[in-house]
Amino acid sequence: MTERLTRPVDLRSLGAFRILLGGLLLYGELRYLTSGWIPLQFGESSYFFKYLGAEWAPTWTPAGVSLHHGILAVLALSILVGWRFRLCAALYCVGFTFAQLMDATNYLNHYYQVALLTFLVAWMPLGHAYGLDGRRAGSARQQQAPAWMLYLLRFQVAVVYLHAAIAKIGSDWLLYGQPMDIWLASRTETPLIGWLNQFAWMPVAMSWGGFLFDATIVGWLLWSRSRPFAYAVVVVFHLMTHLLFNIGLFPWIMMISTTLFFAPDWPQRLARRVGGWKGTPVATLQAPEPMSPRPILVAALAGWVLFQGLFPLRSLAVPGNVLWHEQGMRFSWRVMVREKNASLDYRIKDRASGRVWHVNPKRYLTWRQLGEMSPQPMMVVQMARHIADEFERDRGLDVAVFADVEASLNGRAPQPLIDPEVDLTQINLWSADRSWILPGPTGPPPSRWVAKK
Repeated sequence: MTERLTRPVDLRSLGAFRILLGGLLLYGELRYLTSGWIPLQFGESSYFFKYLGAEWAPTWTPAGVSLHHGILAVLALSILVGWRFRLCAALYCVGFTFAQLMDATNYLNHYYQVALLTFLVAWMPLGHAYGLDGRRAGSARQQQAPAWMLYLLRFQVAVVYLHAAIAKIGSDWLLYGQPMDIWLASRTETPLIGWLNQFAWMPVAMSWGGFLFDATIVGWLLWSRSRPFAYAVVVVFHLMTHLLFNIGLFPWIMMISTTLFFAPDWPQRLARRVGGWKGTPVATLQAPEPMSPRPILVAALAGWVLFQGLFPLRSLAVPGNVLWHEQGMRFSWRVMVREKNASLDYRIKDRASGRVWHVNPKRYLTWRQLGEMSPQPMMVVQMARHIADEFERDRGLDVAVFADVEASLNGRAPQPLIDPEVDLTQINLWSADRSWILPGPTGPPPSRWVAKK
């Protein structure tokens, strides 16, 4: 087994992946810098949410955020051309992760995937294939890589699909077609496929299609005979999700990542089939050099695989519906499995006089932040603490903060999310006690398909 991990494989497929990834990251950074999102996200809010344990992370001004992402764009360009690849990939991973720590309401699944992929490739000599690092190395250019590098990246892609499939196992998704029904109802004008919304069975059919795709696509990609057809399905599936849903670069990241399942020499074979590349010589691989597996490498790989396989399942240790209480929702590849919104009002009570104020959190937040934080109990508590600190700082008052939150999950009628009689300033977010989060809905969501039947 360990010998299989260290056997040499062609480096060119990893080099092609580096080019695709670097190009996509560069595009993403340039789009972010020119879209006008930075002033909206960081210039119109007076409060930014932090992950537990990362409260230390500062949030730059809009000018600082622009500079930060400008540096990330330069690093992405270096990844694209393979210049000082390992260093630039490591710096990009650190810088990109830090950018996500500035405000937890900016979380997206593909941001997490970018951080993981750039961390992994920073250990790999991908700049030697089709990159400036290879030219700089001259005759010492590496043309092979140990197989564990390719296997590890494949595993990281597989983790996303398999856990996305696990997250879809539930009655809302598979029996009632929610939240797919809600999303399709708002996209009746989408070209080519919007008309399909007229069929009551379509949300359930698409929900099952998404589940079966996530659950089986890795197997089809691993089988050489089905791989070309499976990749075509990957492209069609993710193009459809890009067309239907506003989920950023996630579809494109998965389309370029699944090229890792092709044979390691696929760029060479593709080059031979392209007529314009006839005059481009393809380097001959050197004879494989014997490699002895190192115990520390095996232990590190096993640790990574174990963590990535189990960490997304941590919500199973928390009673109740993770889509409701949100404990373990993030970093678990629960991609588009819930439509949740909430109304939120804070009641501030002076402990000494008993006087009560009502505070709308939109006075502190942008509309996007408010939409993200209102249905998430942990963020509701963070905002409550901020309001209490403000009352103490500006008015010298010791206050208790209560929240009236009603949330709707997958089209159900709104119901209380947090106990309105609990002082949120006394909540310990590190505690396993979540009794202040009220039980979630027990009844089924609305469904055109079930109603029709």
